[in-house]
Amino acid sequence: MGVTRPAQADTQWPVTEFEIFEGLPWGSSNWYEANLGRKLGRHNLETKTPASVPLTAKLKKDMETYLHQVALKMQKLDLPPPYLEPVITRDDGTQAFRIYYFDFSKENNSDPADYAVASYACKDETAQRRIIKINASRLISAKTGGITDKGYVDLAHELFHTVQRGSQFYDANCEPPNWLTEGMAEAIGTDIAVELRRVKPAQLARWGLRHYYERLAVDGNANVNPARAHSYATSSFWRYLAELAHYRKSLIPSERWPQASVNSPRYGVDYKYVSRLLGSAETLPDQQEILDFLNNFLLADPAFTMRLSSIYPVFAATFANYGLERVIDDRDAKVMHNGWIKKAFGECPIITLDASNTVGRALLPLNRITGRCVHINIGAISTPTTIMDVSTLVPNKAIGAQLYLGTAGGKSVAQAIVKTAGAAGYTASWDPLVQAGDSFDLVFTNIADKPRATLLVDLTVQFSLPGSSNDQVSTPPQAIKKQKKKPKNQRAETDIKPDSPAQSSGSTTVSSSCDDEIPEQGCGWPASEFNGYCGPSMNIDLHTLPVGVANMSMMGSPLGLMNQVFNTVAGFMGPENDMSNMPDASEFDTLRVSIGIPLPNFGETPSYSNAAIHVEGGGWPNSGTYGPRDILSGSQTYFAPSGRVVLEEYSALLLRGSYEARLVALPTPYADKANFMELPVIGTLKGRFLIPRPCGKGIDEEEEVEIDRQRVMQDVMANFAPTNMLIPTDTTENTSPSQSSQTSGFACDCSCSGMRSSTAILDALESAPDAKTMSLAMCMLTCAAQYQQCDEEE
Repeated sequence: MGVTRPAQADTQWPVTEFEIFEGLPWGSSNWYEANLGRKLGRHNLETKTPASVPLTAKLKKDMETYLHQVALKMQKLDLPPPYLEPVITRDDGTQAFRIYYFDFSKENNSDPADYAVASYACKDETAQRRIIKINASRLISAKTGGITDKGYVDLAHELFHTVQRGSQFYDANCEPPNWLTEGMAEAIGTDIAVELRRVKPAQLARWGLRHYYERLAVDGNANVNPARAHSYATSSFWRYLAELAHYRKSLIPSERWPQASVNSPRYGVDYKYVSRLLGSAETLPDQQEILDFLNNFLLADPAFTMRLSSIYPVFAATFANYGLERVIDDRDAKVMHNGWIKKAFGECPIITLDASNTVGRALLPLNRITGRCVHINIGAISTPTTIMDVSTLVPNKAIGAQLYLGTAGGKSVAQAIVKTAGAAGYTASWDPLVQAGDSFDLVFTNIADKPRATLLVDLTVQFSLPGSSNDQVSTPPQAIKKQKKKPKNQRAETDIKPDSPAQSSGSTTVSSSCDDEIPEQGCGWPASEFNGYCGPSMNIDLHTLPVGVANMSMMGSPLGLMNQVFNTVAGFMGPENDMSNMPDASEFDTLRVSIGIPLPNFGETPSYSNAAIHVEGGGWPNSGTYGPRDILSGSQTYFAPSGRVVLEEYSALLLRGSYEARLVALPTPYADKANFMELPVIGTLKGRFLIPRPCGKGIDEEEEVEIDRQRVMQDVMANFAPTNMLIPTDTTENTSPSQSSQTSGFACDCSCSGMRSSTAILDALESAPDAKTMSLAMCMLTCAAQYQQCDEEE
């Protein structure tokens, strides 16, 4: 009986039975002879050849039964019938595919090292027979005479190859690259064997360990290691897509992404997406075309509706923890994990940060659509929780937009936030939340929204702990009475109380801004307070906030996701929307230090004795570093800035230094020389600061990298960080104090059900939230701890 290629739409297989034949297949290199042999039923003349491991009746039945079950399983996945010959008619009248069982050797044109092979032919190549051959000396155990675990995997693997050859995709593309052909077959073959026979494959092969620091699309069809091994091991990626298709069926956004662990009762795979992918008849001449096709397929397919750039970074981060959470091995779990992640992402640079070592750097070469790892150790730090800034310089916006960072295990993944850095180019950054004693791995990935546009990049990544420390040289006054207006020539009275202020514990938020505009008529620093603006200048802001408030910018996503969320929402809303309801951190009466200095150039580390330093809050009155001696003659007064600042490092990525402030009460008087030749110093404050990306600016709207805002809102907000989401709640509902809190006029539902409800609503968000809804972001201050507990409990 001849073989015809079935239609893709026909998922009812006409033949699902198999006959194992102990003997060699006939063959011919001549297309005419081959076709004639098919028509004449030459397979009926094939003779049996005894194998080294005899084909017993039991072994024959076991293999035939198993292949039948595999066929039914693949048919249930809507996969097309196999492109396989010959089909024989058995004595009972039923039809079956013949499978050849013999010892492979060079004499019969078979590689003795192979376990099983599915021979195939491209379109119009009729001389090559489309058959499955089993190597009796490899697939079967010589001791037991039964099928080995690998044998079960390989039988399903090879049968799936014939299914691939029966699809429209392979009809249009005869030889797609092995990372697709072999990787997909290895994933499906392994999972079917595990399901049907509970086999225990070798663990590294089971979960597809390969070098993901090399491109996802490993080169061509190389049939030698390591390219061949990587192609088969790309099964991990195709399996992840099946896991994702399964998890996406959940209505709860926090449960819609696969976990590194497979111990959850929710674990499962859904390979039906493969039938839809193989149903495409699009001709794809090269690797780039295939990657773009895969991207478009994932975006359009109902199981995913996401780009490859939304999936691959999460896959890579999740895959990093397979060695710890999936592999069953006798070795120490940590040793197994370290070996796994090293094999997958290369040598992981180790970055150790603490209160005295606040900056570290690592070199990370990133090929197209690849990943690299970094191991982070957090030692003793001044606060239990803080932000770790992760940033790198990139030459253009496009490269910045293709960078992603995830925590090993995949629970937090975020795209880089890209800002201009003047002549230095652009910065790409993230803001992970870290705690003292943390030890974890990060995975960087490199993929553009359009895969073929992904660029190779060598990164120097900086890791730093932003913040400042203050050293009160003299005790600040606890309060100062408001100055009353006095007649001219009368001294303003101040009532200074030397008692120690109430100390406010918390974290220090740090920021800076740079103004490089030069006025037409400059005045020359430090006379800015007297003559007006004198650019260029740099402003440094150090603000100690209560722990909860300081954590608002860190909370939810440990990778600065909220910055992306607010940036995206801002893009939705535009400047015409009123955001006045958003709470202002300046309302908190805690120490705030503002420093103004002339703007240096990158690479310079100057010292200043003319810095304008303002101090307020935390027990200090409104005070600053002016004078204390008047420098003008005549009746008017001018007290020049006199703060001291030393810069130790200044680049597009980092500003580090120290300051010293001798403070006088503000405002300074403007007249009456007799009384104001010198102002009283009310206290002295010294401190240090470290600020990442000191002069970074947001990219102008017209210069932004093209971003699908709806995708960011739905994929990033709802899927990557489910515990971030907030919704308005019914304030009349009875809720326990531990589960509800009032914030800025809104009730926050801090329960686990509230978290899930919030994420579900925001997952379905199709339009911009209004300013009132956005003000609910303050609910994160109250619900952070409760939401984290929900995540841990689940």
